[in-house]
Amino acid sequence: MARTYLESIAYEKAANERAKLDLYASAAHKEMYADARAKAEGWTGDPVTGQSAVSVKEEDANTRAARVTDPRTGAPFQSASDMEAYANEQSRLVFNPVTGANFTSAVDYEIDANRRARDLGFKNAALMENPAAAAPGESIYSDADFVDPRDEIWTGPPERYHIDTANLLKYNPDQPTHVDYDPDWASKYDPITKTYILDKPGAGTTTSSGAAGSMDLISFRPWTQKYWDTYLPDKSNLLSMGKPQKEYGLSYLPGQFRDPRLWNAWEARHGGHIPEGSWETDMWLKPEQMGLGANTGAMQFTSPAMDTNIYANPWSAAQMNLTPEQGAKWRGLLTGLDTAPAVDTSIASLLGVK
Repeated sequence: MARTYLESIAYEKAANERAKLDLYASAAHKEMYADARAKAEGWTGDPVTGQSAVSVKEEDANTRAARVTDPRTGAPFQSASDMEAYANEQSRLVFNPVTGANFTSAVDYEIDANRRARDLGFKNAALMENPAAAAPGESIYSDADFVDPRDEIWTGPPERYHIDTANLLKYNPDQPTHVDYDPDWASKYDPITKTYILDKPGAGTTTSSGAAGSMDLISFRPWTQKYWDTYLPDKSNLLSMGKPQKEYGLSYLPGQFRDPRLWNAWEARHGGHIPEGSWETDMWLKPEQMGLGANTGAMQFTSPAMDTNIYANPWSAAQMNLTPEQGAKWRGLLTGLDTAPAVDTSIASLLGVK
């Protein structure tokens, strides 16, 4: 059932209030943090549909849940939440000897399982039951004291999403009315972390751009990795291209190879028309097309007609980035172009003697 405009506002307001109870700046910040954690786990969003990484993760969980039969109905679970509700229901039927009462939820049951696994020297219950699930180099054992996560005091999400710090200037640099607003914030903005670097040198001191009136080296180098990271961060996968288009080397095919029968006839009589040679692009690779031997063919003059040549090698945009030393040499290249030089109008200058 669709919500009215006022109902949508009320729904969003309630979502923000719930998020603030968990010390998030807003419901949007809470969702941003969930998406960041999903990305850290290896999930990626869909750039075509705009679907976030956390949404893709949830969709995968729902798909996997739909493959499991719900014992209560004999039909597949409708969603991951439905499957979790069943797990909670079953956990409440199990007695917890530590508390003297039944477990309160699946999470309660899992925490106790991890405690028991740690008592046996394992890192957690999952690795104890399935050691193969350990990451490369990860130990499945641990002798550290078990800490119940419910005993830890929640201080809120990281600074970027926290109710007290999410509005810091470094996360929201485009605020002209802010007392510390920096009009040059764009040159100090990191597209990878999406953070305004307060102590990053300005445009006048970097090796990627020069002073006012000079050429921004990154802007004028669209073939570099830095350009894509700065201006097209969500399209960087387009750089994963294959080898360049096949290009052919230029070769000369002598007359005696192009038409050996006519050449032999001329050589025997020393008369008639000498067969002319010709410039070819691939005949030197295929002498059999001319009825020639394996060791004869066109004379190679330029790079051979293979998958790549000296003018078109497989490349990486990362190889094209300027080093700081190179950038320093370019800094200020176009400085002062908007200022006309002073003209000496003295008589000596006009007469050409100065």
